[in-house]
Amino acid sequence: VCLVVPVMLGWLPEERIPGAGCCRVTLSQFRKHPSVSRVAVVMTLVSSTLSVVQVLVPDKRVRAAVTLLCAVVVGTQSYRSLKQITPYLGRTGLFIFLRQCLRPGLGETMFKWLTDHPGGPQLGAAKLGFVDCFGSLGLLCGICIYNKYMTNWSFRRIFVTAQLAYFFTQLLEVVLVMRWNLVIGIPDFLFLVGDDAFDLMVSRFFFVPMCVLAAKVCPPNLEATLCATLLSLGNFGVAVSGFLGVTICEMWGLVGDNFDNLPYASLAKACMALLPIPFIFVLTPAFTPNDPVPEHPAQYEDSTRRETEAAEAAEAIPDKQKDPTDSDKQKYPPTETMAV
Repeated sequence: VCLVVPVMLGWLPEERIPGAGCCRVTLSQFRKHPSVSRVAVVMTLVSSTLSVVQVLVPDKRVRAAVTLLCAVVVGTQSYRSLKQITPYLGRTGLFIFLRQCLRPGLGETMFKWLTDHPGGPQLGAAKLGFVDCFGSLGLLCGICIYNKYMTNWSFRRIFVTAQLAYFFTQLLEVVLVMRWNLVIGIPDFLFLVGDDAFDLMVSRFFFVPMCVLAAKVCPPNLEATLCATLLSLGNFGVAVSGFLGVTICEMWGLVGDNFDNLPYASLAKACMALLPIPFIFVLTPAFTPNDPVPEHPAQYEDSTRRETEAAEAAEAIPDKQKDPTDSDKQKYPPTETMAV
């Protein structure tokens, strides 16, 4: 509805393509940006191969190895192709992809434990849907907090804070699986409401600045193409993380109604949330969302280092030079005048 109604009313400024040429395949745009086209071709081939392997190969080790190999191929090709446009774009695309890959989920296993397992909360689908309603409040709170307090932070500080907060949300899932929330007197439903709202709030701490960074590093006249490319990288990373989550479940024996090792799988998933932190310092820029984008990645770091050195040198110099006569006054104190 959001797209059809404006198009039918003629609100969109784009010119409509004639009927004869709207369905014709042209390769001019494909050749116009070969680096982006290579990324699209590689992701198409790799995603098709990965889907076939996940369906047809029964060995979990082979599937895990193929998944990691596909992730390496896509990450390498995307970085090599996008850095030809701008160095910042290559790093940004690679960081988006790696961060999404390192977020495995337990998927159906966790849902089945929440709804059917005798040792779980045994919540119905209606209650779980009601939990998602409170998650929307978390989204709103996350955006408000970002706009109020985090816009003057550097991208590295924002992403590190968001990743640590995400690690904390994963630990809350471990608390739920271990049933520690009942020990401290918090019902399952209320705990899930708070967990879901906090999780979605933390997700805004990453999503909003990442959109800002992608928009800042995107060259002119390539906005739509690179937006689709970065979103595709993120979606492919989500697919890879889903396959890795299946591998984690199989490694811990979470098959069928066996949930004995679910706490260990949840803890392993939480620890993987710390893996993207080193990539933040390597792949994300040091400037803030309000700063202009330097022409070269090292330019901002050099200027920042020079400003820091100048500030330290200024602090080393006293604000007011010491009066040279002070020592003489201390050495020869004034004598009292005798009254005549």
